[in-house]
Amino acid sequence: MRRISLALFVCALSACSAGVRPDAQWDAYREQVSRDEQAGVFSASEAQARLREGWVRIYGQDPAMLGYFAYSETLLRSAEHGLIPMADAKELVKEHERAARAEYQNSRRRQVVEGPEYDL
Repeated sequence: MRRISLALFVCALSACSAGVRPDAQWDAYREQVSRDEQAGVFSASEAQARLREGWVRIYGQDPAMLGYFAYSETLLRSAEHGLIPMADAKELVKEHERAARAEYQNSRRRQVVEGPEYDL
C-alpha cells in the first residue's frame, strides 16, 4: 500500500511539469493522503507529516504553513497518545489550517502586487 501511495505521489509531482496548477496538484495529493490515513496506512500525525512534505514540494517553504504543520503534527501526536480527544485535535487542526492558508494567500497576493524585492 505504501508503494502505491508513493507511486501516486510521484505521479502527482510529475503532473506539475505537465502544466497542472499547484492548487489542483495539492488537492489531489491531499485527498490521497486522507484516503491512506482512513485506510490505516498512516496515523494522523504521519499523514500530517506527509502533507507537510507534499506542501513543500508543491508550493515551497512558507513560514505560515510550516508553522501550521509543526503545530498540527504535535497536536495530533498528543491526541494519538491520549492526551486530548482526536476529534477535538482534528477540529483545532482544521481551524488552524484555515488561518494559515489565509495568511499564505495574503502573502502571495502581496508578492504579486509588490513584486520581488531588489536592493538598489
